[in-house]
Amino acid sequence: MNNRNSLNSSQKAVLKNIAYDISPYELNMSAGSVKTALDKLVKMDVIQKSGKRHELVDPFLGMWMKGNS
Repeated sequence: MNNRNSLNSSQKAVLKNIAYDISPYELNMSAGSVKTALDKLVKMDVIQKSGKRHELVDPFLGMWMKGNS
């Protein structure tokens, strides 16, 4: 990922939920918005699909996010 600041608010929220191992579909946004954010994050190689779930490509990003939230 080139720059975390290049993420929009929906992508940041989805990424945070994934970092905390919470379904992004629990966010207060439409399923379509969540899917769009997930697709963009996958395309950016920030997350990857693992079975029915998504996970961070870089586990250190999750640790950083948890320490800075």
